[in-house]
Amino acid sequence: MCFFSRKCYNSIIYLLPTMQKNYLFIAVIIIIPTIFVFVFLGGQQRSELIKNESVLQQERLVTIEENQVPSINTLYIPSLSITADISEGEYESDRDYLKTWRRTHTNTPDKGGNTVIVGHRYKDKPEYPLFNIDQISEGDVLTVYWDGIEYNYEVYNALEVGPTDISIEDPSDEDILTLYACDWSGNTRLVVQARPIE
Repeated sequence: MCFFSRKCYNSIIYLLPTMQKNYLFIAVIIIIPTIFVFVFLGGQQRSELIKNESVLQQERLVTIEENQVPSINTLYIPSLSITADISEGEYESDRDYLKTWRRTHTNTPDKGGNTVIVGHRYKDKPEYPLFNIDQISEGDVLTVYWDGIEYNYEVYNALEVGPTDISIEDPSDEDILTLYACDWSGNTRLVVQARPIE
């Protein structure tokens, strides 16, 4: 390749004024290959992470379909054949985009009230678990496996709210499950609410 040919390097260097020699050397020899390595390795790591997460979610789906309870907290959306780990976190640094997370200031299924589970959604990232939240309809069943217990809910409401509307996270005297993710534009949140199935 030209970058590693001494003759090619010398011809480039002599074409430039003396002051620019050092900048070109740094760019060609150090910065450009470094950027390439980071981009290539970062992409490889992300691909491997997505592949591993996909395998884990498929294994979890088989576990659920065999009427077994997953060993970790899990959201299951049968109508979409989706399972997603539920992690805990309030802040961006706590979140794994390939999972959902429970808003920690909201309740848990065992305590009742409003359990809020959220996830990211980007148009070019179908691997995100709430990518198809807009396809969840009234009457669909949602299941949360929490601390080894299965909680089943039926969707009764699908709505959109503004991007900063957090009223959907408000405490509730009624036991409900709230899921939400942003729409493609980020200008609204797509919300699904479900009640426990007696």
